[in-house]
Amino acid sequence: MARDTAAVTALQAWVRTCSPLHIGGLGAVTGQDAPVARDALGRLILPGTSIAGALRGALGQSVDQLDAPTDTWGAADTDGLGASRVVVHDAMVGPAREAATAQGGVALGRRDGVAIDRAWGSAVDGLLYGREVVPAGWWALVTVEVHSAPGAETADLALLARLRAELLGGLWLGARTSRGLGEVRAGEQDVTITQLRYDSPEAFWTTRRTPAAVTLPDVASAGAGVLEVEIDWRPDGPVVVGSGAATARLSFLPLVEPAPAEDGSPGGDRLRLVLPGTAIAGALRARAELICRTLDGRDPPTEFAEQLLDCPLVAALFGAAAGTANATWSPLQVLDCQSVSTISAAEWYATADTGSDDVAPRNVPATGAAELRRTEHVAIDRWTGGASDGRLFTEYEPHGFAFALLRLRLRRDLLPAGVRDPATMLLLVTLRELVEGRLPLGGRTHRGYGAVTVSGVRLRGCGLDVTTGGPLDLHAEEFAGLRSAWRSRLEVLS
Repeated sequence: MARDTAAVTALQAWVRTCSPLHIGGLGAVTGQDAPVARDALGRLILPGTSIAGALRGALGQSVDQLDAPTDTWGAADTDGLGASRVVVHDAMVGPAREAATAQGGVALGRRDGVAIDRAWGSAVDGLLYGREVVPAGWWALVTVEVHSAPGAETADLALLARLRAELLGGLWLGARTSRGLGEVRAGEQDVTITQLRYDSPEAFWTTRRTPAAVTLPDVASAGAGVLEVEIDWRPDGPVVVGSGAATARLSFLPLVEPAPAEDGSPGGDRLRLVLPGTAIAGALRARAELICRTLDGRDPPTEFAEQLLDCPLVAALFGAAAGTANATWSPLQVLDCQSVSTISAAEWYATADTGSDDVAPRNVPATGAAELRRTEHVAIDRWTGGASDGRLFTEYEPHGFAFALLRLRLRRDLLPAGVRDPATMLLLVTLRELVEGRLPLGGRTHRGYGAVTVSGVRLRGCGLDVTTGGPLDLHAEEFAGLRSAWRSRLEVLS
């Protein structure tokens, strides 16, 4: 069916994945609970539905507004509107621009996760999962068209300008975006805007042969209502998250990913350690729940699903899983934290593939004075007092590694007004636990891992502009409004 269209303006942007990305697809992949999306030819894609949803969310629309009928985005079941005038195409993904248009089966990354029982401190039965992820540094060509009705071109160009600003500033796609996955970003030189005219036969044939270049108005990326947190830290000992894999010789392998080359292209010859956003957010959430339950004077429920919901303020801050009561996404985005120190990929893979009868090297050197140091652990038989047969475990601990900043983004504009300030203060109180050395990071924190020292905290946005090189003083004047809301919340709890 033809619609009254004066012009079709197309935005094309080459975007690069700045963090691993997962958009779920159908089918099965060996060893993965959740494979990424592929088309019928097996090519990796970013579905247009996912891109469109992320763009609408980035423009500041709440979840409730996403289903609301609009003249631009359409509503097929609403009289007088019809289909969306914004057309978003699928985008193929590959390690290079050429591969993003003609790639087939390629090796991808993996992210594992496990839920921790708040009452026992151990893994929850049945909640170990693995995700297939597109690595950081890959490319995709995003294409968005706006079909403008007569008289609507000015508003539609302003919409495209906002979409371009979001792509330049960083768009978050797919699953677990609140835990560091799915950031894609375009450069200024990677975005083109062209237009086909349909308001006259002459304009159509002219722009059909040579699409007209279009200049968009300048707009700022939607960043209001975002509190940015940066934490400068260093590990006091081994801080590591396991990859979920093991070999015949090594019982524990740290999570690593290729370090990008100097030009930002996908790496391969060097690897870096990763503290995934899921692990950091999990540590923060567990401590926030401990704080709330301590103030409320009660123990966690026995059932894991109830543990995630019995602290409403924590659920508002960190989200509630789909399928649970009052399910909501997390307004707190916790990004992956990678090591600055790197190791040789060839040397590490050769070490990890060491056979059970071979002797693993004593260490794997990293840049600077860092190293992955081989350690052995043996279980002691409680009856004989000797080593248990077959219970010698070999693994590699990171020592001397330097890491990038811990980064968090709190979308205060997505928090309900009634809990916005108390939830923000709860986050700051939880971060103070980390700053003061009471909150370990990573895995095996019950076995001496995870101790960290924080040397600086920076808060920017939402009326805060705080930089501290020491303890996080929440009694400072800048936090007076948040303290008042926090005390009022405590009075409700008591």
